[in-house]
Amino acid sequence: MKLWNKNFTYSFIGTIISAIGSVGLSLGLSVFVYNETNSTILSALFACLSMIPQFILPIFVGALIDRKHPVKVLVINEVILSVVFLVAAIYLYSFGFNYFFLLLITFLISLLGVVSQLASGSILPKIMDVENFNKGNSIMNMIYPLCSVATTPAIMWIIDSLGVPFLFMVCTICSLIDAFIESKIDVSFSFLENPVKPTFESFRNDIKLGFDFVKNTPSIRSIFLFFMTVMMMNSVKEVLLYPFFSSTPGFGSQNYALLLSVSSFGYICGGLFLYIFKIPPKKRFFLSSLIFIYFIFAEGLMFFMPFHILLITQFIAGFLGSQSANFRTSAILAMVPENLLGKVNALFGVMINLAIFFSKGIIGLMGAYLPYGTIALVFGVIQLVSYIFLFRLPKNQVKEVYNYDVSAVSPN
Repeated sequence: MKLWNKNFTYSFIGTIISAIGSVGLSLGLSVFVYNETNSTILSALFACLSMIPQFILPIFVGALIDRKHPVKVLVINEVILSVVFLVAAIYLYSFGFNYFFLLLITFLISLLGVVSQLASGSILPKIMDVENFNKGNSIMNMIYPLCSVATTPAIMWIIDSLGVPFLFMVCTICSLIDAFIESKIDVSFSFLENPVKPTFESFRNDIKLGFDFVKNTPSIRSIFLFFMTVMMMNSVKEVLLYPFFSSTPGFGSQNYALLLSVSSFGYICGGLFLYIFKIPPKKRFFLSSLIFIYFIFAEGLMFFMPFHILLITQFIAGFLGSQSANFRTSAILAMVPENLLGKVNALFGVMINLAIFFSKGIIGLMGAYLPYGTIALVFGVIQLVSYIFLFRLPKNQVKEVYNYDVSAVSPN
């Protein structure tokens, strides 16, 4: 099967349309809430509470998706999302900013986003051959950064000139278009050939299978735990970077948008590099180790850098980040059995979002009392410790996962 087959093309185009809306909304809401409240604590609280569905639902949704047709689940979910976006647009246009209403809407969007993410994760391995995992993932991983580069300046302008209700209308249209395009995907799933009527007991067993797989696979378990600390470090940027830019002379909101675009552009360049050049599997763990060391120092020191240096370091971080993400994703997709993929992806999502949830709350609170640079250094040390004891320890067998040669494995 060639990579750019009909199904992959539909998924690619649909994901682009969806990403335009979701990237814009994520940035728009974070800026909107901070501008209206002028509080890192309220902004962090908003981000934390809206994430609750992301660490409660994935376990249950993942088990459900492994019993239903993921394409149908995705399409129905996108239609429901469009309705939520439309309601939000009408309310905000009529009544203006309301912290609790936005929290409720973001909660619903987060809930539905879990479904879309897990459904897409189950579809992707079925629309390309295993030998195309690296290229396919590098392409799909470029979509959100590409949309960030393309839309960030426009989103900042929309917020200032047209308002957040207009942004929600854009998301409504994007979700409907995405649903239409991805409904064209035609792919079969082996676990649907002999469907079993779900019961509470079978549902519970499905969830347990995902837990047991991760628990009994040291490499996967260590990678998942390590990436919890990676996302904690990333939360420092998400919570504190905009307040830092908006309150620091010589930085400002437009430079903040520029930084996000440059970082995303670096990610795109990294994805293109992977699409054109093949990294030998035996080099992936070594390269990933260097990449994480760079992340620890570049992001731990980011609040001490002048703007032009920060631009350079974040471009490099974006470039390297796409390499690491691709190495990890491709190997895990090949190693996890098809009937467990939804469950394992769901558990990974729960762990990551738990880390983000608690770290954002802590960072928001710390941001009210401590210098931002000090906070970044603290979380940099945490990531360094986890890098040593989770990622690098030979007994965790992480090297075997990163150096896993997917081209030598038959499709699941």
